[in-house]
Amino acid sequence: MRDDGTFDPLLKFIAGAVLAVAAAKVFWQWLTTSFWHWLSMDVRGWITDHPWWSALTGGLVVLAPLLAATLWLFAPRGHVHHWADDVEDEEPPALTYSIHHLDVMDPTDFERACAALLVRDGFLQVQHSGRSGDLGADVTARDHLGRKVVLQCKHYRKPVGSRDVQTFNGTARPEHGADVAPAENLIRGL
Repeated sequence: MRDDGTFDPLLKFIAGAVLAVAAAKVFWQWLTTSFWHWLSMDVRGWITDHPWWSALTGGLVVLAPLLAATLWLFAPRGHVHHWADDVEDEEPPALTYSIHHLDVMDPTDFERACAALLVRDGFLQVQHSGRSGDLGADVTARDHLGRKVVLQCKHYRKPVGSRDVQTFNGTARPEHGADVAPAENLIRGL
């Protein structure tokens, strides 16, 4: 025994091995002597004394696997009904991204993640258009009032400078017809 009151792992292993060998010896002795005598004499005697119960039990032993196999073979395939489908009030789990997950994304995946979050939040007609020459419109959508929202998604390690924000604000409304261009909110929110 160690000073902290626990047993040495080697002693635990030796004690477990001794117990396993002893249990195996007892089981083997029971199996080779008592079990076969019990099976050949006691069970045989019960079957010959009670033929109707034996026939019923034997029939169930034979019919149960046949019934199970038949049900399995002829069971309808396809849609499996889930009781959760009956509940209409439950909403699907919300789409979320951890900061680490967002950090490891490439710029295109980051733009798609922003678009997916807009869909999650109920925006309509969400389109990812991020490509070179898009004049800063990476994602466009319509809010619940029908206003056009234009997003530019920046995936930088350092804070986005005011020059980028001013450039985007200068093109969002005149170039893309944005009613709302929340560049500052998106950059700070993510």
